[in-house]
Amino acid sequence: MQSEFGNPRVNGARFNPLLFAGLLSRPLPARPVNFALEKICTRLARNHPQVLERLEPIFGQVFIISPQEFDRVFQVRFHGDGIDAIYTKTPCEEADVMICGPLMSLIDMLDGKQDGDALFFNRLITVEGNTESLLTLRNALDSDDIDLMAEITATFGPLKKISRRVLEKGRSAYHTAEQDMEVVNTALLNPLLKRVASLEQENLALKSRLKGAEKNLERLQRRLSSLDKKTRGLKS
Repeated sequence: MQSEFGNPRVNGARFNPLLFAGLLSRPLPARPVNFALEKICTRLARNHPQVLERLEPIFGQVFIISPQEFDRVFQVRFHGDGIDAIYTKTPCEEADVMICGPLMSLIDMLDGKQDGDALFFNRLITVEGNTESLLTLRNALDSDDIDLMAEITATFGPLKKISRRVLEKGRSAYHTAEQDMEVVNTALLNPLLKRVASLEQENLALKSRLKGAEKNLERLQRRLSSLDKKTRGLKS
């Protein structure tokens, strides 16, 4: 099954620290990210050939990974010679699988630090498209111990150890900030959500009263029509 996703973005992105980074990065070119992606994909294919073999059933299929904080997506395609991935604003219109969610949740899921099922059931990520293809990808990734952070930081060459420490600290700081923002978000939204719920109840009550008034009006119109016929009969 193939689905047409167009330009896949998540509406109503959760408030998190990367939303501001996403807004600031919009004018920036995607070339540096694509350069790094090419190196990462080359390393993954070279260091984990058994994973690539398990992906043979989905060779040629298009996977869209859409971080909700950014206006671009990652388009990934697996084939016999390796992995093609681009960071783009104009992905393939026909994709086999689309995964949307916060960037760090997507990274943690791919890195095995968070369970994909838990993220899905908690509505942190959404998945559309061919579920069999997604299951094939998941099983292939689970079949080998892939340290995604190591593969990413290896592209920094002699600075990989320093970059790893920086990224790990950044990840920790992100999750701390995310938890703090969730507390603030809840404190701000709860009164608003309660007010919205109250207005919805009032709206339902008004609709019920309006239906009652409409029924009464229909009965009154029928009575008037009946009286009008009787009046005409007496006159004749």
